[in-house]
Amino acid sequence: LLKRIIRVDHVEEYKVPKYHEDIDEETRKIWEDGCAPKPIAVQQEDDLEDVDPVETLKKKGAVDKDGIIKVDKALEKQLRKEQRRLKKETKKARKEEKRRKRKLEEQLELDKKIEDNASWKKQKKLIDLGPVKEEEIYGSNEHFNFGKPKKEIPPPAAHNPRPDFEKADWRDIEMWKAVREKEKQEKGEKETNWKEEEHYLPSRFRKE
Repeated sequence: LLKRIIRVDHVEEYKVPKYHEDIDEETRKIWEDGCAPKPIAVQQEDDLEDVDPVETLKKKGAVDKDGIIKVDKALEKQLRKEQRRLKKETKKARKEEKRRKRKLEEQLELDKKIEDNASWKKQKKLIDLGPVKEEEIYGSNEHFNFGKPKKEIPPPAAHNPRPDFEKADWRDIEMWKAVREKEKQEKGEKETNWKEEEHYLPSRFRKE
């Protein structure tokens, strides 16, 4: 068999196995069906190729005279229902997409407003522009002076202006001190017409 020699003299000594109820399923299947290969079921394709599927459907009554397949009423109803459901889901998905897009646009607009409001530190303020007149705040309308006389804002010092010791940088303060000491050495001390210092004295200690 297939160029091999098979000895079958051991078949004479073969003994039928004893049947036991507690054997496993695989062993029982081998005992009942045997271990020989089973024949392969081959379909007759030649006969099937000669049969016309349309003729078969016509015999069953599933095709009309024009060759159109008849649809069962229950199946047609189910298909129509499924079509309506798909149309409804498509419409719902389109609405959801529009709503999500509109919400995204509103969020972007809100973020832009928040960013504009949060960037006030970067914007120029009136205090950064120096002394500001009321006309620049209220405009050139005379009715916004509230009956007060116009106050002329003195121009800032052009030479060695005194810095604010609480807010100014220490370098500016030291430069101002150095320039002032140099001016004192060149021009001398400035004369002041201050009156003599007076201390408070309670009435019981006063001598009239």
